[in-house]
Amino acid sequence: MNHTGTALGMIRATVLLSTFLSPMMVSITVHLSDWADVFGIVGLSTLIVYLFLMRPKKKSKASTISVAG
Repeated sequence: MNHTGTALGMIRATVLLSTFLSPMMVSITVHLSDWADVFGIVGLSTLIVYLFLMRPKKKSKASTISVAG
Protein backbone atom coordinates (compact mmCIF):
# COMPACT_ATOMS: atom_id res chain seq x y z
CA MET A 1 0.00 0.00 0.00
CA ASN A 2 3.00 2.31 0.32
CA HIS A 3 3.47 2.64 -3.44
CA THR A 4 -0.15 3.28 -4.42
CA GLY A 5 0.45 6.96 -5.12
CA THR A 6 3.54 6.17 -7.19
CA ALA A 7 1.68 3.61 -9.31
CA LEU A 8 -1.23 5.98 -9.89
CA GLY A 9 1.18 8.76 -10.82
CA MET A 10 2.93 6.52 -13.33
CA ILE A 11 -0.41 5.50 -14.86
CA ARG A 12 -1.49 9.13 -15.06
CA ALA A 13 1.76 10.14 -16.75
CA THR A 14 1.46 7.29 -19.25
CA VAL A 15 -2.12 8.20 -20.14
CA LEU A 16 -1.22 11.87 -20.45
CA LEU A 17 1.74 11.15 -22.74
CA SER A 18 -0.21 8.70 -24.89
CA THR A 19 -3.12 11.08 -25.36
CA PHE A 20 -0.67 13.83 -26.28
CA LEU A 21 1.61 11.81 -28.56
CA SER A 22 -0.94 9.65 -30.39
CA PRO A 23 -2.68 12.46 -32.32
CA MET A 24 0.68 13.99 -33.15
CA MET A 25 2.05 10.69 -34.50
CA VAL A 26 -1.11 10.07 -36.52
CA SER A 27 -1.02 13.50 -38.12
CA ILE A 28 2.68 13.18 -38.99
CA THR A 29 2.15 9.71 -40.48
CA VAL A 30 -0.85 10.86 -42.55
CA HIS A 31 1.13 13.86 -43.76
CA LEU A 32 4.04 11.65 -44.84
CA SER A 33 1.96 8.81 -46.35
CA ASP A 34 -1.72 7.79 -46.11
CA TRP A 35 -4.38 6.36 -43.80
CA ALA A 36 -3.59 2.76 -44.71
CA ASP A 37 -0.14 3.18 -43.18
CA VAL A 38 -1.67 4.71 -40.04
CA PHE A 39 -3.98 1.73 -39.62
CA GLY A 40 -1.09 -0.66 -40.26
CA ILE A 41 1.14 1.03 -37.67
CA VAL A 42 -1.65 1.10 -35.08
CA GLY A 43 -2.44 -2.57 -35.71
CA LEU A 44 1.21 -3.59 -35.51
CA SER A 45 1.73 -1.57 -32.34
CA THR A 46 -1.33 -3.15 -30.76
CA LEU A 47 -0.09 -6.63 -31.62
CA ILE A 48 3.37 -5.93 -30.18
CA VAL A 49 1.90 -4.57 -26.93
CA TYR A 50 -0.49 -7.55 -26.69
CA LEU A 51 2.36 -10.03 -27.13
CA PHE A 52 4.51 -8.11 -24.66
CA LEU A 53 1.82 -8.08 -21.97
CA MET A 54 0.74 -11.71 -22.32
CA ARG A 55 1.53 -13.82 -19.31
CA PRO A 56 3.63 -16.90 -19.99
CA LYS A 57 1.89 -20.20 -19.45
CA LYS A 58 2.81 -21.92 -16.23
CA LYS A 59 4.72 -25.12 -16.68
CA SER A 60 3.02 -28.13 -15.18
CA LYS A 61 5.08 -29.93 -12.62
CA ALA A 62 5.60 -33.60 -13.33
CA SER A 63 4.81 -35.98 -10.54
CA THR A 64 7.88 -37.20 -8.68
CA ILE A 65 6.12 -39.97 -6.80
CA SER A 66 7.78 -43.28 -7.53
CA VAL A 67 5.57 -46.26 -8.19
CA ALA A 68 6.62 -49.49 -6.53
CA GLY A 69 6.15 -52.45 -8.79
